[in-house]
Amino acid sequence: MLVNKKIVLPIICFCLVALIGGLVYATVNTNATSETDAIDFGEFAGELQKTVENQCKDKEDVNIVFYESKGKDIIATYGDTNIKFKPSSLFKYIVLGIGINEGVVQDNDTYTCNGSYKVGELNFRCFEKNGHGELNICSGIQESCPMACVEIAKKVDDATFYNYLKKLGISLLDSNEKDSPKGLNIIPTAIGNGIEVTPEELLSVYSEILNNPEIFSDTCRKSIYEYMSCEAMNDEVVYIEGICYSEAIEIPTVISVIKKNDGFLVGMTYSEKHDKKELLDITKKILNDYTL
Repeated sequence: MLVNKKIVLPIICFCLVALIGGLVYATVNTNATSETDAIDFGEFAGELQKTVENQCKDKEDVNIVFYESKGKDIIATYGDTNIKFKPSSLFKYIVLGIGINEGVVQDNDTYTCNGSYKVGELNFRCFEKNGHGELNICSGIQESCPMACVEIAKKVDDATFYNYLKKLGISLLDSNEKDSPKGLNIIPTAIGNGIEVTPEELLSVYSEILNNPEIFSDTCRKSIYEYMSCEAMNDEVVYIEGICYSEAIEIPTVISVIKKNDGFLVGMTYSEKHDKKELLDITKKILNDYTL
């Protein structure tokens, strides 16, 4: 049987080209996937900003900041973003991160919250008037019991705690010794009342405890995210509710955390005129409308 070379040779060449092209595409596509360890939320900043504005334009006194971990930058804002406040219970995961990283916090560590605690001449109160009773440290953090932070702080020396604050870019309240461990009053600081931060600074710290291997170990960062997720997770978003204080004024606040691959988008929604439930609803609507 005779073979027509004019027909066979072009077919062979076409098949070889298709095969090589397929291999090249597969290689490029595989490399693109493996090299992208974290989503750059900053690429979607314009979309998020529009979503925030659409959700907030008819609402009075709503303030929002979104911060992404890869570029370490704000990518969307609304309202007054320059406020300075005491983070109060929203500082709890930073304290937990320090405790885990220093090896002084174990899952089975327990303590008893009776509603108040005295350190030297200082008296501290829990928001639960009669106390939470016996809790383990991590569940106490999730319940926002300030005594859990006190228990962790008691196990970390002042210089170590201060060095973490310095690495995280957190300044102590004004004092003659604010630039050294001597200016650290560790218990008020541990419960979020011995410092003041801006929304960007707080979100930056959240980003660091979740995403910075130079400060927190892999095990620590993984544990922190797991504890956050256990507190309140909805549709792959972690929501952490709390109260901040600015000049003794209560500011209901919601922190949101989205994890995609190894990247994080953290947000803060806050207002003097809306309660936490209203702020939570606003944040959920923004993030439901915001798609990657």
